[in-house]
Amino acid sequence: MAVEVGLAVILVAGAGLMMQSVWRLLRIDPGFNTRNILVTEVALSPQVMASPPAIRLAYQQMLGRVAAIPGVQSAAITSLVPLGESDSENQFWLGTGPQPPQDRMTSAMFYIVTPDYPSVMQIPLRRGRFFTDRDNLASPPVVVIDDVLARHIFPGQDPVGQQISLMAVGPVQIAGVVGHVKHWGLDADDNAKIRDQIYFPVLQVPDKFMSEAVAGLTLVLRTGPEPLSMVSAVRSQVAGPTRDQPIYATRTMEQIISGSLAERRFTMLVLIIFAAAALLLAAVGIYGVMSYAVTRRTHELGIRAALGASRGEIVGLVVAQGMRLALIGMAGGLVAALALTRFMAGLLYGVRPADPLTLAAVTLLLGGIALLACYIPARRATAIDPVVALRCE
Repeated sequence: MAVEVGLAVILVAGAGLMMQSVWRLLRIDPGFNTRNILVTEVALSPQVMASPPAIRLAYQQMLGRVAAIPGVQSAAITSLVPLGESDSENQFWLGTGPQPPQDRMTSAMFYIVTPDYPSVMQIPLRRGRFFTDRDNLASPPVVVIDDVLARHIFPGQDPVGQQISLMAVGPVQIAGVVGHVKHWGLDADDNAKIRDQIYFPVLQVPDKFMSEAVAGLTLVLRTGPEPLSMVSAVRSQVAGPTRDQPIYATRTMEQIISGSLAERRFTMLVLIIFAAAALLLAAVGIYGVMSYAVTRRTHELGIRAALGASRGEIVGLVVAQGMRLALIGMAGGLVAALALTRFMAGLLYGVRPADPLTLAAVTLLLGGIALLACYIPARRATAIDPVVALRCE
């Protein structure tokens, strides 16, 4: 019985720690509004892929058709989706001078987007402006940076209007600063090696890179209704007049967030299942042992009752016997939990393996179950007729 209680303490403690970690992760601000966003990959018609001007026009026409769907609030194209499985990095340096040595350049996450991307994702604009349709090949190249890059490269300065140079693009001017987006994960982004982020307009991608750039572009939509209910209408409008532009890998941003926590969710679910089984076994075990003990002590309890022992004294006697074993099991389980939960440290977020509140809650839960499992047989013992008990042997 004590071993069952000890194992239950270990499993319930692990499940409690994982539940706290997942709950804390879900409360983290990813830097954008995750609700009501539909994400889908798009394949352009083969007829337009050979011509960079045709590619730009095709995307503009597609966004116009999709944005006109009832229920779609805004639509945009992006090369990267936060918390997804892909990343793209580009090196840059300050100013417009010649390319410095490799060790003097800085790398940043490189997003190629259309003007409505901040509207879809609801990323806050800190300074300056975001792109417009006028930011094309006929206008000076511009970028928007995040506030992490701004603090990193321009501490104490206003980055708007400053110039940097991008690999394969050349000098660009900073048009604005937006909030940082947790691209690498809700818990891992703060410790990522590359956190700076640069946004570049699709319409300013040079012709020689256009075919390569559009290979991984993604359509993102903010909707009023539930996002997945819009899939059929979006598929119809993306297909276009030629009906040869499919969408695939369609999901919601909340599904992407959930997928990024899949490992923790799975571990939590497994621990919850085993913890529930351990609690049930512990409760049944305590109840069975105490029922058997009461049956074996019927004669003794009858004598105590005949000699004047009150019901409360008999209940206390039986409960004390059971709780003594349960407390031994809980003490051993807590010691083992303190040692074993250290191996979960890599899966935990915002909570220590030896979290006192979790261990206290586990102790109270197991103690309450043990007390109830002891009390029921003890209560039944008070119903024994002393005369019958004295004759039982």
